[in-house]
Amino acid sequence: MNPSESLGRPTGNQDFDRILGGIRKGELTSLTGHTGTGKSTFALNASVWVVKNGGHALVISLENKMRQTVQKMVAINSGEALFAPTPSGKNAPCKSREWFQHEIKELASYPLWFFDSEADKKGYFNLDKIETVIDYAVKFNRVEFVVLDHLEYFLNMSNV
Repeated sequence: MNPSESLGRPTGNQDFDRILGGIRKGELTSLTGHTGTGKSTFALNASVWVVKNGGHALVISLENKMRQTVQKMVAINSGEALFAPTPSGKNAPCKSREWFQHEIKELASYPLWFFDSEADKKGYFNLDKIETVIDYAVKFNRVEFVVLDHLEYFLNMSNV
């Protein structure tokens, strides 16, 4: 499929649009794969493509803390690594506080919302709450693209 013939809203990534046909209202796309294969990173990249091309996105991460998610989004948006290995093998920040604050402001300029699951979790989460958050974001923030990471959390809840 030619990206200009996309069935839905183009994301700005030609390969993604060619394969999936852009973003289409009411469609669910699930990324699956083994642990550590980049599913979350790919989904966060897709949300950056969407907002940089005029779309609105919501990121709900049940796996990572808000700080980790925002740091990853800053790295994706800027194309720069935020941390570098030290001689002891640990990672240390390689960017200044001013640089990071500038990048946060740029990220905040996009129609991109985050749901802080850590602040709301209280030890559990339910699908009704997630559905309410998504419905609100679609209705009041015109969100077209939602990243819900980590679906495995809900699958594990069914075993409780």
